[in-house]
Amino acid sequence: MENEEINRSDVAEVEESVELQDSSDDDLIPPGSKYPRQCECGQMYSTRQSYYKHQKSCTKEKKVSMYPRKCDGCALVLENKVQFCRHKKKCNGGGDTELRPKVVYPRECEKCHNQFSTKQEFSRHKKVECTAEGFTLKVAKHTQCLDPGCTLTFYHRTAMVDHLIKDHQKEFKIRQMSFKTMAEFTAWKDEVEAESWTCFRAPYGAKCNEEGTSKYRYFTCQFDAPERKDDKEKCKNKWKWEKGRIPTEVHCPARMLVTETEGQIGVKFIETHNHPLIFHHTVLHRVQLTTRHFIQSCLITGMAPAKILELLRGDVGELGNRDPNQRPKKEFFITLQYIKHCKSRIKAQGRLHKEDHISVDMHVRNLMHIGRFEVDGVKNDRYDGFDDGNFSPILVYKPQGKPVVVGHPNFDCIKNSAELFIVGFQTKEQLDVMKEGCKTVLCIDSTYSTNEYGFYLVNMVVQDPYGQGYPVAHFITNFQDEETLALAFESIKFRCPNLEVNLLMTDDDQAEYKAFLLIFPGTRHVLCTWHVRRNWKKNRAINRRQRVEETY
Repeated sequence: MENEEINRSDVAEVEESVELQDSSDDDLIPPGSKYPRQCECGQMYSTRQSYYKHQKSCTKEKKVSMYPRKCDGCALVLENKVQFCRHKKKCNGGGDTELRPKVVYPRECEKCHNQFSTKQEFSRHKKVECTAEGFTLKVAKHTQCLDPGCTLTFYHRTAMVDHLIKDHQKEFKIRQMSFKTMAEFTAWKDEVEAESWTCFRAPYGAKCNEEGTSKYRYFTCQFDAPERKDDKEKCKNKWKWEKGRIPTEVHCPARMLVTETEGQIGVKFIETHNHPLIFHHTVLHRVQLTTRHFIQSCLITGMAPAKILELLRGDVGELGNRDPNQRPKKEFFITLQYIKHCKSRIKAQGRLHKEDHISVDMHVRNLMHIGRFEVDGVKNDRYDGFDDGNFSPILVYKPQGKPVVVGHPNFDCIKNSAELFIVGFQTKEQLDVMKEGCKTVLCIDSTYSTNEYGFYLVNMVVQDPYGQGYPVAHFITNFQDEETLALAFESIKFRCPNLEVNLLMTDDDQAEYKAFLLIFPGTRHVLCTWHVRRNWKKNRAINRRQRVEETY
């Protein structure tokens, strides 16, 4: 016993000495943390492991930096270790090495003698054509004249069209048109594209004049494609260019020049193309804007993608009802995969924030209406689905790591309160159906592993007047214990105090039934037949397959 007391006293002395030694460096340590920590030799260490590893070999002498350092061969002074090591690879020690001088900004161009203050400006300047006259000319992509014997090049396609008409006597069909609104112009543009199997796209947005009284934009034929480099790396996926690519160096002159002023839209339409107009080119067309808006509006209303595809195609798929005079359009060949892709994009755009927990919190607070109620005589501002006569679909909401926002205050007092997340919701229609359906039977079903976070989805389902299952409430939570479910069912009881449940049907999870009985005592309970049969098969003692088939 005496030895143990002596050892304990020694340990206490050592701990006190360590604390005294650590306290000497407190002026170098940020408040609340000992690391990063500085040794007496002047070296800084970010972790405890690196600090004590250094202590084993430290001589407590402050190290003097060697930089700026002078090269022994050429007497050049380098500021840091990186520059010194890079210099040693080039220098042969004889002093006659031609070293590149250090670049200092502002820097002067050797050709045009312009000054550039940063490296970025100087690099951008070197990418353009520099002239000795003291200015730079931007390298513009010029297009050669479409006439085979002409060597002239043009930056604007309209100038090339005027040149072909005047100098080469080429015939171009040009129309001047006017519309009252952009909607009329878009409808006319869609008709032209459908009749000629072409597609006009706007490579740039609208440009306004200095006064701001008019806007100018233009739409070009898709065969007026930009140049692509021949040395560009080929696509590694075989499926990406399965439908083909728009050929280069076609430079189709067809375009629509649109000028938008107050109350009128003028269009100069150059109709002539320099490529064949065939139906095969519709594979390369974009889906029309009106069609995309139609698909988006249908998806927002909840229409199934297969039904949207049926509306787009109409009677084209039926040979008996097909109109022989109708020309095929791009919309007839839209696939179900494209509509599903549009649905996924709309779903992604519906996220209010890139972080899931912030997006969920914003969605819930948009739906939530705060009311007042009393629990044990104490008023509470966080637990009511009604606010000034408005119905709130949120039954309960407690964010993870935060106090309850909507729901019973005891959510903050249970065992897993710090890690608990739960949100419950019920619409006004679901509440009305629940009041009538619970007179027959109420089913509680839970799903597992349906999301990346492993949260549980608890559904409450009743039988509607047509004999079909109708969900009446939903809870999403990361805990499914008896205490959590009891408080969740308490929100149902609070919203509908006179609710009478004739029969409760659950799976073989005892937590759901026990939690429900705490809120609705005396309710009859039955098990789901699917779970009963599964348990029978799981615990059967029949070895012969023939008898198993006869039994089940």
